Amino acid sequence: MSEVFSISGAPLGATNACPTGWVQTPNGNCGGPGAGYRAPAAEVLQNAVNALGKLVGDKVLAVTIDGVVGPLTVAAVNRALTRHVGSGQAPQALRTGSLTLVQVAQNATQLGGLIAAEVGRRGGSIAPLVKVVRTPLAPRNDATPVEIGELAPQVGWSLVGLNLTAAAFGAYSILKA
Repeated sequence: MSEVFSISGAPLGATNACPTGWVQTPNGNCGGPGAGYRAPAAEVLQNAVNALGKLVGDKVLAVTIDGVVGPLTVAAVNRALTRHVGSGQAPQALRTGSLTLVQVAQNATQLGGLIAAEVGRRGGSIAPLVKVVRTPLAPRNDATPVEIGELAPQVGWSLVGLNLTAAAFGAYSILKA
């Protein structure tokens, strides 16, 4: 039987148990409990990996700081530890390049500290994490007028396409007659 992989996350049908305190996302990644699956340890790790990537010019280390440990975060951590962290700076067991998603999630705090130490050793710095606080919009009733600028891009382009179709049909009807 051949192995089937999804675009992100664990192979289809595989049970990829996340460490205690983490939850498995619908994609098979490991994240924090609650809405958005953001795990602070993962955010710190991803921020440190990004800082090291900018410092050494390695684009593979550019990961999204989303607080979820997935395949891109695992690949970036493995690359950072094998190519950019000195042999005396991290235990050899972590520098094999074969850390799994579960291992990275379980050791996110330690790995983030090791990579952050490497950034500091190289004279770089890590930007502080910015917490985005979303303010809920005031509820609107159906009678509230909507400005054209407030339409979602898909709706706006749909209206443009509909107008172009109507104009083309009208021109065709006039020319055919």
